[in-house]
Amino acid sequence: MNKPVVSFFQLDNGYGRELKRLFDQDVASRLNLEVKPFLSKDASPSDFWNALTSSDFIIVDSSIEEENNYAIATPLVYQDNLLIVSRTPLPINYFGVRQGGVPKYFEIKSNQSIIEWLFNQIKETLSSPNWVAKQPTSGLRSATKILSIGDGGLEVMRSKFREEGQIFISYRSRYFNAVQHIAEQVRKQGKTVFLLPPGELVYENELLTKMQHWLLSTLIDERVKAAQELWIYNTEDYLNSWWTQAELVTIAYNFYQRKPVPKVRLLNPKKTFNPRKIDESVVDAPNSLLPVMNKPQWRKMERLYAQTDPSTMSPEALFTFDAAKRSFFQKIPFINRYINDEVWSREFWFQPLLPCVTCKSKDAPKHIDIDKFLKVDVPGLHGLSEENLVEDTLSQQLLQQGGKISCPMCSSIYRLTPDNSRYIWVSKASVGNTKPLIERPVWRVEKVN
Repeated sequence: MNKPVVSFFQLDNGYGRELKRLFDQDVASRLNLEVKPFLSKDASPSDFWNALTSSDFIIVDSSIEEENNYAIATPLVYQDNLLIVSRTPLPINYFGVRQGGVPKYFEIKSNQSIIEWLFNQIKETLSSPNWVAKQPTSGLRSATKILSIGDGGLEVMRSKFREEGQIFISYRSRYFNAVQHIAEQVRKQGKTVFLLPPGELVYENELLTKMQHWLLSTLIDERVKAAQELWIYNTEDYLNSWWTQAELVTIAYNFYQRKPVPKVRLLNPKKTFNPRKIDESVVDAPNSLLPVMNKPQWRKMERLYAQTDPSTMSPEALFTFDAAKRSFFQKIPFINRYINDEVWSREFWFQPLLPCVTCKSKDAPKHIDIDKFLKVDVPGLHGLSEENLVEDTLSQQLLQQGGKISCPMCSSIYRLTPDNSRYIWVSKASVGNTKPLIERPVWRVEKVN
């Protein structure tokens, strides 16, 4: 019987070489694996695709430690035998089907913990009665297989999301501890629960552009529509956040398209949760809470999703539309309307919105105004002045820790504090020769007076 084949894409640095050595020593030798090594800096996308079609397992060290290790990455490759591992947090839109081989945003992961995870994942797969070794392919068969992987990858990922999150809990981040306790109780009853910890995608007091709001919303959308039920931790301030509104608006968006949507239910934070009597602790949400989308709103949101989904769009496209606005195309009515849409404005892409707690309404709205939501026009979010309108970050005078800025509406003073950068992965095919990773500095604000 042939040995299972593992293609290992490693980094050419001390940590990367150590991980490969530990894998050979503690995993490959114990599980009788054949390892085909690749240096990510020298590998090509074709090497990666060939590995997908001919190897039983593909391991990619995706630690953000080398400038070019994401050059081999290709969009929408969500395969169960593709094991993504990393010592550092991944780009927010780059992840594998199997969870556990990478750290959370605010954590790091050791090589030893990665090795333990890889050993358990591969051993479990090889022990499955359904496991069948890959057969070598070449020529037309290989090309056909590549196409089938690309077509089916997204559904593989969504299937995994459905397994991991039968229940999606929507809540304000300040109640995380209480919600996490409920989630743990539900998991003990055999159900899977997904919730986003504060800071995993965004902090409540983080400076973001409108484009970044919508980019993150596309990622949340995938998790919400994979759930069977969405539970709202129904605090009085629940709707007083663009993010909680987004989780309900995405349901309205998918419902308009007649796509399956989760059942929306309410958790009463004032009642003790009883995991053995879930139907007594969780009730169906009233129709009045759920927004209803019309066709113009759906078309607007569809355009926003299409132009901000990180797998299909990048900031480089903006410059093409800047040029189009100055060309003869602006004289053609329907093209002029398209290229002058807000989504192609520099403000949409680059102007940070300050979350001002003074301006924010103390009373949460009773319902969602979809038109205002689509414009990211909610109380307390204000665009900074033109002098702060620069690409990727704030103006230079704010780049020092402890820098201050005032709310353009009420003049409240805020201190800006940098946090760990996040990264967005962009397909090399969509950005030409630019780097496949876009670093997004993270700034959090704290009111001074």
